[in-house]
Amino acid sequence: MAWRCSAKSNSGLVDNLLLYQAFLQTDRGHFTPAQPYMDSPQVIGYGQSTDIFEPLSFSLNRCAVSPLVHQRSGRGRLTLASPRNAGATISAPHMHAHAVENLEGLLQPGASVLDVVFSIGCGSGYLIAIFHALVGPSGLVVGIDHIPQLTSLARTNLLKAPSTSSALTAGSIKLVPADGRRGAPSEVFPSEGFDCIHVGAASPVWPTELVKQLKSPGRMFVPIGEDEQEVFQIDKDRNGEVSSQKLFGVRYVPLTDRDKQWKP
Repeated sequence: MAWRCSAKSNSGLVDNLLLYQAFLQTDRGHFTPAQPYMDSPQVIGYGQSTDIFEPLSFSLNRCAVSPLVHQRSGRGRLTLASPRNAGATISAPHMHAHAVENLEGLLQPGASVLDVVFSIGCGSGYLIAIFHALVGPSGLVVGIDHIPQLTSLARTNLLKAPSTSSALTAGSIKLVPADGRRGAPSEVFPSEGFDCIHVGAASPVWPTELVKQLKSPGRMFVPIGEDEQEVFQIDKDRNGEVSSQKLFGVRYVPLTDRDKQWKP
């Protein structure tokens, strides 16, 4: 489901409430220029865009716990995370909820997170703000994008809220122009690796370089595939052993290089 109203234990319920608060305190309206509260992806620029959406047969039970997720009540269909063949986008709110919920066990105060969104990039900065709300000022959230203008866009958006603005100044949020398909550059790479890595575009192949940057233990949320795409949960245990499991089918924009994405 895109969000949970209940849990199997009191500690699980508390974790869910912490996620709820993180979404509630992060106004999506700061991060997308149009229709920020609709449960659909939005184009934020820097590339070609289309209005092609391809629904997949994946039912979602939603519950009214967050204005960012509960845009459609009852059962819905899982749609594209982003328009196909699009420029830079911000994913639909329910996909952000899926990702954060999947990583919640490791999104603890002091944790380090790499946000690898469209074409490996920090995109609008929205999930960076969510991750920062969860890991706190003692944690580290890194966003990388190979389009400098998108790094600047994310920075501008993050400056709109006092908590993320101060985090940029303090260095607990770092935005770096780089091709994240190769992983985070050395200047922003934590010595033990990242507790969590979120990838918001479809990798056509196994993301080897990103797996290398996972901490032991650590987890990655990543869509993999070309025409047939599935979200994978990739885990690295304390001994460095890597395992994975398929979560659900999606249709994401593909990982690509700067020249293919860029359109002045």
